[in-house]
Amino acid sequence: MLAYILSYFSGLLTLLILDGVMIWFVILPTFKKYIPTYLNTDMNFVAAIAFYLLYILVVLILVVLPGLE
Repeated sequence: MLAYILSYFSGLLTLLILDGVMIWFVILPTFKKYIPTYLNTDMNFVAAIAFYLLYILVVLILVVLPGLE
C-alpha cells in the first residue's frame, strides 16, 4: 500500500514540475508571440486540479500497478 501512495505522489510531483516548465517556458511564450488573442487570462483551477489528480490516478492504475505486480 505504501508503494502505491509513494508512486502516486511521486508521479504527481513529477508531472507538475515537468508540465509547469513546459507551460511557462515553451507554450506561454509561443502563444504570446504567435496567437495572443487565444490566451485566456482567467483559469479554472478546479478543473486543472481535478485533471492532474485524475490523470495521475489513471496512469497509476493502468501503467504502474501492472508493472509492480
